[in-house]
Formats: sequence, C-alpha cells, structure tokens
Amino acid sequence: MITSAWNTKRRMVPRWRSLSATLRSKELSAVSKVPVDGGEHISPELKRRLERWRFGPALQTAAELVETAIVEKQEFEAVDAARALLSNFDSATPSIKRQAAELLVRAKHPEKVPTVWIRTPDLDLKGWRQRTRLYPHDPLAWVELALHYVIEREEDKAARCMRVALQLAPDNRHVLRSASRLFLHLNEPQHAHDLLVRSAATKRDPWLISAEIAIAELAARGPRFYKQGVAMIHDGGIFPHQTSELAGSVGTAELIGGNRQKAKKMFRHSMIDPNGNALAQAEWATPNFGAELVPPARIQFARDAFEAKALHRYREGKLDEVLQFCERWAGDEPYSIRPYEFGASTASITDEFEKALSFARRGLRIRPGAPRLVNSAAFALASLNYVNEAKEILRTLSRERDDKEAFIAEANWGLVAFRKGDVEQGRQHYLAAILGFEGLNLPGLVASARVYLAREALLAKTPDASELLIVARAPAGRGIDGRTRPQAGTYGLG
Repeated sequence: MITSAWNTKRRMVPRWRSLSATLRSKELSAVSKVPVDGGEHISPELKRRLERWRFGPALQTAAELVETAIVEKQEFEAVDAARALLSNFDSATPSIKRQAAELLVRAKHPEKVPTVWIRTPDLDLKGWRQRTRLYPHDPLAWVELALHYVIEREEDKAARCMRVALQLAPDNRHVLRSASRLFLHLNEPQHAHDLLVRSAATKRDPWLISAEIAIAELAARGPRFYKQGVAMIHDGGIFPHQTSELAGSVGTAELIGGNRQKAKKMFRHSMIDPNGNALAQAEWATPNFGAELVPPARIQFARDAFEAKALHRYREGKLDEVLQFCERWAGDEPYSIRPYEFGASTASITDEFEKALSFARRGLRIRPGAPRLVNSAAFALASLNYVNEAKEILRTLSRERDDKEAFIAEANWGLVAFRKGDVEQGRQHYLAAILGFEGLNLPGLVASARVYLAREALLAKTPDASELLIVARAPAGRGIDGRTRPQAGTYGLG
C-alpha cells in the first residue's frame, strides 16, 4: 500500500536553485511600482541606480545597475556599466563579472565580452570551492558552494558555507531565501524562520514575506509580517510577478483557516504573472475549490514549472506524463525528495513497480529512512514478489508510531505476508491498518486498505475473497481519470 501521490501539505517555501536559474525566473528583481499610465517606462528603482552610476561610477553602483537591468529586461541601459565591470574593476567577483557578460550578450554586444567570460560553464563543487578561496568575500559564491554540498549530501559543510554567506550579506534576498530553504532541509524550521524575522529587509520585500508566512507554519509559529504582506497585495502598486509567491502564501494560509473565498482571490492574484513555485501551489490548491485556478496558457508555456506540470498531469489522469515531469523536477531540485515521493507513488498506481522502485531508491539516497519512500519501495518490492527485500526495508521503519505512515507500513506487512503464502497473518495486518486509519479519521486510506486486502485475497483465492471485494467496492472512489482504483488518501489539507 502507498501514500497518495498528492502532497497534502505543500507550502510556499522558497525554491533553492543556482543563481543563474533564479535570475532567469526574475525572482531577484527590485521591488518596483506599476506606472499609473501603464505605458513603457524605466522603473523608479532602475532610474535611481542609473543616476547613482552616472554620478558616482564605482564597482558597487555598476554591479547594482547591471543586476537590476537584467531582471527588468532593460539591458541596454546598463551597457556602459557592464563594460566597466569587465574592464576597469579588477576586484569585481566572478559572479558580478558573469552577470556583466550576460548583460552584454543580451544587449547584442557579444563582441565587447572578453574571451575569458564568454559562455562560462556552470561550475561544479570543486570549481566553487576554488572560487570561494579566490574571492572569500563573495556571498553568492558561498551560497552556490552550499547548494553543491547539499546535492552531494554533505550537509554540515553546506550549513557552514551558508553561515559565511549570511555574515557577508545578512539582508540579501537570494542569500536569505536560500538559507531558509537549507535550514528547512536540515529540519531546523525555527532557525529558518528566525533568519527571516530578524532581517531588516523582510518587512519591505514581498518575496521574503512570502517565505516568512510559509515557514512560520512549519515552525509552529504565527507569521510576523502577514498584515504587511496582505497590504502589499491589496495596494496593487507592485508588479504582479513580485507578489505572485506572496499571494500564494496568503491564499494557502486563508485556505487552511477555512476562508475559501479570500483564498481563491489570493490564488487568482498569484496567477496574473506567476513563477514556477506559484504555479505549483495553485495546482496543489485547485482540487479544494472544484474549479481550475491555473489558466491553461500559464501551465502550457511555463519554463521552470516541472512540479506544477506533474501535478496538473496527475489531475488530468495523464499519469505516464507525470513520471516524465517528475524526472525533470528532480533535476531542477536535486536535493529534494518530493519529486521522488510523487514519482514513486504515481508509478505504483499504474503498476509500474520497477519505475516506482527506482524513484524510491533515488529518494532514499537523499534522505535515508524517509517514511513515504520506505513504504513506496516496500510496496514495489512486494508487488514484484521480492518479499525478503521488502521485509528488510520495512524493518527500517518504527512500528511503534501511531501515525499514517506507520499504518501504511502495517498494510505493507500484510502484502508481504500474503505474497509469502501466510494468508491469515496478511489479513490481520490489513485489518490492523484499517482500524488505524479509522482511528485517524482517514476514510480514503480505509477504502484503499480494503481494496488492497480484497486484491490479495483474490490472488490467493481465499474463500472470503468475493465477500471482501463487495466490501471494498462500496467505499472505493473513482480515480481522477474516471477509473476505479485504490487511492491512498484524498485531496485536501491533510
């Protein structure tokens, strides 16, 4: 038996990806106001940085102008500053020089980029270690190094690198969002929340307020900047892309609090100009409303929305496509187990047990002992009749816990017993799981456990198989593609 593929507790926590990917998604753009006339414009922030550069050409003013020009797609305004960074400022860090080179290429001046900076490839772990040695005061290089250490599962080293970045740039948006995501990954939600609350930048930055609201719940705290976030959205003066995640965080909080009308309005706002994270959150929330929140064009043409597309295809019943997007999702967030959990559960639903086992094993390399992945691996192994291997992995889970995953494991012990030929023991395990789910008020899991018990009884040709099938059919729901199938869990907030 498996947990539902649907993640019932998705929250709008920041995604942590490379600086180049984050820049492309426009998540680092300066917070700026929408012009009243709606016409072509240079944002007030870009105008301020242009003036600062023109009246005081220096490394800092040039770097700030180049960054803002890139994220606001006004590259031609910063050509001179980019050339100066590459030619006149030897102390500029590699990250700054790479941004300058990128701007010149976008502004159709590739001939002005020195050869050493043309198409600089992304660095690996060794490369970022060398960069931090050469440029120890570059906070963004330390963030990149931390990301590579997390991918390599050297989490203590990642934390040390991130602490250096925080010391160098305690109020930088990319540093703060990356750090909060890292400490969530390390199961330190209170520390992740503290970083955001203590920063002077958070209260005026919608991207940081969004993270603070989402992480506050995971830290079992009340959000500190909720009212400021709602006011930013209602003001209507900030570009919608910059409040897309914030609206998704507020919408999620309202949905959890039971105010579906406010929640729906917030999710609608988050879809005006969403990034991939906002799209995934709206896809997750859609089944709670009985209506589509995500405009079809948004999901179709989104570039960095592999998770959102996996959720969308799942709701459409196109489960073969779900697995493809889970693979790409895993490549986009290689430190996260969520794409592996979703892929393993989906593959099990379609009886693709080899694929389910592959997803589960890859996820377990990232987080050994993760309950959902253990259950997915055990279910796939037992379904493939590798019962001894299924028993071994199930033994890694505690059987004393009284929670959902523990009772799913109990059902999987029933599957193992049936496949070994011990029908009576298998029945007892399934019945214990059913009673556990009833005690937790999880009717969807009760229905699934009954279906799986009936399936194993039919395969074993037990005398009561037909009776068990009649009982199982009564509560069994229909899958999202219209076919009756065992669904472990239901949509909702979990």
